Amino acid sequence: MFEVRGSVGRYELVKMLGRRRGMAGFVYLAVDAETRQHVALKVFERQPGDDLAEDIEAERDGAKLQEQLATHTTLVPAVYGCGDQDGVFYIAMEYVEGDDLDKRIGNGRCLSPSDAARLVRDVCACLAIAHAPSFVVDGKHRSIIHGDIKPGNIRLATSGDVKLLDFGIAKPVTLTRNYTYNTHLTIEYSSPERLNTRIVDAHADLWAVGVVLYEAIAGRRPWEAPEEDPAALERAITSGARPAALPDSCPNALAHIALKALAPRLEDRYRTADAMRDDLDAFLTRKPVVALKEASTAGQPTIRTAPRAPETVASSPPTLAAPSQTPATISQAPAPTLHQSVAWWVRPLRTLAAIVVGGLLLNETQIRWRANTLAARMTGHEATLDEAWTEFQTLSNRSLLLGAGARPVRSVLKEALLDDARHVVADYLAPLPSVHEAQWKRAAQSLTRALMMEPGDRTARALLRYCEGHIARINGEARVDRRQLQDARGFLNAAVTAFNEAAQLRSRWPDPYLGLARTYIYGFGDVERAAEAMKRAEEMGYALGAREKAQIADGYVRRADKVRRDPSLRGTPQEREQLEAAAADYRKAIELYGQVRGFADANRNVWFAQAWLRVVEKRIANLDDAGPQ
Repeated sequence: MFEVRGSVGRYELVKMLGRRRGMAGFVYLAVDAETRQHVALKVFERQPGDDLAEDIEAERDGAKLQEQLATHTTLVPAVYGCGDQDGVFYIAMEYVEGDDLDKRIGNGRCLSPSDAARLVRDVCACLAIAHAPSFVVDGKHRSIIHGDIKPGNIRLATSGDVKLLDFGIAKPVTLTRNYTYNTHLTIEYSSPERLNTRIVDAHADLWAVGVVLYEAIAGRRPWEAPEEDPAALERAITSGARPAALPDSCPNALAHIALKALAPRLEDRYRTADAMRDDLDAFLTRKPVVALKEASTAGQPTIRTAPRAPETVASSPPTLAAPSQTPATISQAPAPTLHQSVAWWVRPLRTLAAIVVGGLLLNETQIRWRANTLAARMTGHEATLDEAWTEFQTLSNRSLLLGAGARPVRSVLKEALLDDARHVVADYLAPLPSVHEAQWKRAAQSLTRALMMEPGDRTARALLRYCEGHIARINGEARVDRRQLQDARGFLNAAVTAFNEAAQLRSRWPDPYLGLARTYIYGFGDVERAAEAMKRAEEMGYALGAREKAQIADGYVRRADKVRRDPSLRGTPQEREQLEAAAADYRKAIELYGQVRGFADANRNVWFAQAWLRVVEKRIANLDDAGPQ
């Protein structure tokens, strides 16, 4: 860490204000030596062995996005510039005196309902501007996804203004590709969709705002779990469980705004930041609130359990007329006989019931006949899966008895859907598989349909996560080949998560570990972790064959190639050591390729490995001839 009285470029450090992006980044109060203006200086100091290149590139990109956004709104700090100085990357920004929101809320501390609504309204106003396609990046109009909204990134200025901070993982997106992948997340403020897929979009930002609103009102987050068990918190958020009750002091309208922002189903939430801001404005100005009106129409309860005092924002209760002090005289008519009051409607009611029951039985009989016919067609391979699924959906929707009439085809169709996915999985394990992304997507679609029929089927869910792992892996590897490393990392991390979840859902199943091994080799270039994954598969009964040996050999070649091609290595004290390690990797690869000669491209690959080994050995020999410099 820098000394407090040090300097970075033309900026003199005064004191440290806090950390950003974990342990790597620090924010200082600094003085611009040229203008004598106070600035907030975000600093990343490179240390030997650190791998901060992608983090710094992300920060640089985020600073450019923030600089553009600051020209559209005062709700983000202005950016004065960024650069590198003596191994330090820095970003100079407007200094906003005040406190981060996490110093004011949490652990039982909260804001008043109106202050919470005003603060979150301003954050929504900022996001409404950011999410509009008004920013030019690479010659295209794009919108900005913040991706890390939480109390620690919201500044409450002493002037009363609100500022949204830290665009370090912000991303530009287009109208046609309006999302991005990012594995940097804070679980407490991540939406169910983001936790499941690592996809970050405008909806993910709005969910995080909903959590901030809830926390500002209640002094605690809507879902909590022990710090040492983040998986429990992730399960609580993704399960669709209702948030904990809000305090009695929260007005009903504001409670329903928070409830709508945190609805389990995406389609029940606010579609845009503008819509949420408008509802908060309506609450603050005592106008009708859309969230409250929707909840009243749907008959939803408020998210609290105890009664409370009259609301801050509510209409006056209806006035009830006082009861008359003089009882009215009511004439008594003779009571009707039982025959007169009951018998007249019994017969038509019975007739109506018979018609309804008869209609139901006839409808279900017709549906059952069509279901049996469809099952026979499927057994005889006369109907495609898509045709069968469409027909099954039609029959289930027509059934008035919870799909009872369609049951004859349910088990046949579900087994066919599972078989469709199993064929893809089996093909992938063949020595020379012909499975591509399209086949994995088709298998995932079949498994999704099977789970719609039986959501509790763990085997189907494990197979689905396995297929999704391969889809993410293929996308990640493609981006590695195109040198789109930041996007690649998001896909590859999603693949690792999916394979691990598949392994947890189905015990002693080696396939996910083979998927992990391939991801580590061709995605991350980590041959040791790939070997560990293959060992786990072997422990579960899988016999490693020529393909696995060739993949490990590929891993050694890729690692050696990376060293051989690195221009920054030349002339450094580490050059010889690194080249010797590369030579050792080439020799291991040659040995493994030699064990599987004739398999796929092994013969060609061993020739290339031998050729590059000679190049590396010659460079080592040249270093020996040159002697110490």
